Amino acid sequence: MKKRTPWKLIPLKSVPIFILLLLSLGGTQAFSFSPTVVLGGRLDQVFSPQSAALWGDMYGFGSWRTTLGSEAYAVFNADSSFSLPLDQQAASVDQHSLSAQVGLSLPRGSLLLSSETFFSIKDPLYGLTMLPDWRGRYGIALDQKSTKKAYVGYSGSYLYQEKGTEDRLSQSTAIGFIYEPSFTRSYRFELNGSLDDLRQRETSSGQQRRDYGTAGEFEVSGLAGYFMDWSLQILAGARLSNDPTYEASIADLEAQISWGPTRNLNLSALLYGEGLSYWERTTEDGSDELTRIDIGGQVELDWTFNNSLYYTVRLTGAHILSNEPSLASWDISLGLGIEWGF
Repeated sequence: MKKRTPWKLIPLKSVPIFILLLLSLGGTQAFSFSPTVVLGGRLDQVFSPQSAALWGDMYGFGSWRTTLGSEAYAVFNADSSFSLPLDQQAASVDQHSLSAQVGLSLPRGSLLLSSETFFSIKDPLYGLTMLPDWRGRYGIALDQKSTKKAYVGYSGSYLYQEKGTEDRLSQSTAIGFIYEPSFTRSYRFELNGSLDDLRQRETSSGQQRRDYGTAGEFEVSGLAGYFMDWSLQILAGARLSNDPTYEASIADLEAQISWGPTRNLNLSALLYGEGLSYWERTTEDGSDELTRIDIGGQVELDWTFNNSLYYTVRLTGAHILSNEPSLASWDISLGLGIEWGF
């Protein structure tokens, strides 16, 4: 099943988009880039039904891609951010990640291996929190022009919370098909299954809780002209469990668009929706089966006059819709920032 990153790390949209795309390619092109480093700061005004708060954010990002012979490459990334409340008594928030990726070209296909660790040293709710994950994917071209590709993949992760009760081992396998009829369009179809072992949760019968997931995923992405790229991803599936109160239907939708008419200006937007419909869990008054829909989005504008110092404006919003009133909430934030890339 698709899982979102537990913490929203700072997206560095102001790094030239073609560099970010090349750094994250799933292929095995053996080329390299000089190390890229971006440092930034931002003021965020956050509004919610309970309060309004002003936060100061400091963050950094580093990336390096190098070749490993003529048929392989490696990518190393590091992210770090600190958020401090400026107008109220609240705990600061730190978020970090380290990742590595290796791509290998094989006689009958390509192999992509990656590992990433998200962690927070002093999470306000859970203390030391860590989420290492590991992934592998083997792909093979189905025609001479490589417009049709098939792949199989495996991924796993382990969530540790010093003060929480959500420690879990997650594993998933996937099989997929990619069709790229042209440079400007790509389609991806995937079927996947997952297994989650929740180490600190028990069912009503005293067993360790175990969840099983299955889903189908479709993604289409492409270029619109020379300056705009976009993607749309749709997922539908189900979660089964040895605790029936957690069994549910799941649906996800995510759309992204980025427009950069010049090297000095970039506009990006993200819209997402996630839905859960429980089969045997009801609202507190027992009148209906529980449903929850998370919707949100982000719009960010970046501008630079020298391709080194970037000015950013970001608007973010999120809303939870539910037939359980205690779950419903919303928040909106407006941020102004500066980033320096070198």
